[in-house]
Amino acid sequence: MGSDTGGSIRFPSAACGIVGIKPTWGRVSRYGVLVLAESLDHIGPMTRCAADAGIILQTIAGLDPNDPTTLSAPVPPMLEEIDQGVHGLRIGVDETYISGNTDPQLAESVLAGIGVLERLGAVLVKIQMPDISDYMEAFGVLCSAEALAAHEATFPSRRDDYGPCLQGWLDKGATVTGVE
Repeated sequence: MGSDTGGSIRFPSAACGIVGIKPTWGRVSRYGVLVLAESLDHIGPMTRCAADAGIILQTIAGLDPNDPTTLSAPVPPMLEEIDQGVHGLRIGVDETYISGNTDPQLAESVLAGIGVLERLGAVLVKIQMPDISDYMEAFGVLCSAEALAAHEATFPSRRDDYGPCLQGWLDKGATVTGVE
């Protein structure tokens, strides 16, 4: 299991060659989890294969009376189509987005994986991802401000209990204005 606010399920999973899923916000309860940024935090599985991820997600998803942000909609069957393969599945691919500002070996690996999916029958559709740089800037503002609010009981009064990276993140949150 992992928590993901800005990539903490997805990036380690990719680096370790496992499956990590950041579910739709509200699909899995965050009750009992140390908050980083309440409106951005997600809980999801990190497993050896997609089927295991589906089993875990199916198990942990659903309404939780302890977390009012969980979805009341029924949990869909996560494994219903897992054995149907990818034949006919449409996959949007923006090669510029994949390879831009990315380690060349990583980009090559992702493109090779897409090639495997195409050989298995997936239909690749060329797309162009929008520029998300403004959203990335907004993420830093929102996440650092929410993190500071989540830790107000212990930060800065117990500043030394926090590592330098999180100290800096919380300090950044303290500079966020209401207008931002």
